[in-house]
Parts: sequence; structure tokens; C-alpha cells
Amino acid sequence: MDHVDTLLKQLLDEKTAGEAAFQIAEISDPRALEGLLAALKNESPLIRRSGVMGLASTEDSKAVPFIMDMLADPDIGVRASAAFAISKLGNADCIPRLSSHFRDSINIDAHLCRQFIVALTDICGHDCADTISIGLESSLAEVRSTTAEFLGHLGNPSIIKRL
Repeated sequence: MDHVDTLLKQLLDEKTAGEAAFQIAEISDPRALEGLLAALKNESPLIRRSGVMGLASTEDSKAVPFIMDMLADPDIGVRASAAFAISKLGNADCIPRLSSHFRDSINIDAHLCRQFIVALTDICGHDCADTISIGLESSLAEVRSTTAEFLGHLGNPSIIKRL
């Protein structure tokens, strides 16, 4: 068994998946990418999160569509990891889906919403103020607070008036 095979086996073990995903991401063997993509389909949310983070570590824009699909994962942690990964690899093409998932999440989980806000601001900067301002309508105080914090940093005068 060679090093890649060993790492691929470790990727499927919840105890070693995180470290294995980052090590696999540094390998240029095609099996490495295939293993990370396979991890996205695993029943374990921890292994799916590891796959997402491993793909983000590859810094390969070809991974973006696969990571974007994980924004709809049933596990909130996987969705948050996907939003984080998109903040590192995404481009303007990701904005509509990020915005939609953010809108759908504003009353679900504050950490998840923060990751969406980070991704949106990392990708489109000041231009996302109107998009993230929807978080001000959340039933969750943490989401409203995080939204206000980011909007304040963006400094958009029309949004600041709303705050």
C-alpha cells in the first residue's frame, strides 16, 4: 500500500479524516482528488466536512462546483465548512447561490450565517451590503448582531442609516 492509499483509507476514518484530508490536498496524484470527492458522499458529516476542507486546501478552482453543492448538505457543520471554503476559492459566479442559501439560513444557525456573510464579503466586498442586510430580519439575535457588525465594517452609508 503506497502513501496515497494509506491517506485515502485514513480519510474514511472519523479519527484521522481531518489530517488526512489536508495531507491528500497537497498530493498531485489524481487519486487524491477522487478521494476528496468521494468523501463528500460519505454518510459521516465529519468525513464530508474533511472532504470539503481538503478540497479548499487544494486551492483548485475546479473544486468550487463540488463545494457549492455541499451548501445544501443536511448537516449545518458541512454547510458552514462549504461556505468557508467558498470564501477562499469562490468568485462572483458563486454569489447567487451563496445569497440564496444565506437567505434560507437566517433563522436557522448563527455560525452558519456568519460563514455565509464572510464568504459574501470576501468575494464581493462592499457590493454585498444589500445582500447581507437580510440578516437584520433574522429571528436570531446573533445573526442580527453579526450582520450589523459586518455592515458597519463595510461602511455603506445607506445601510448604516438603517442600522
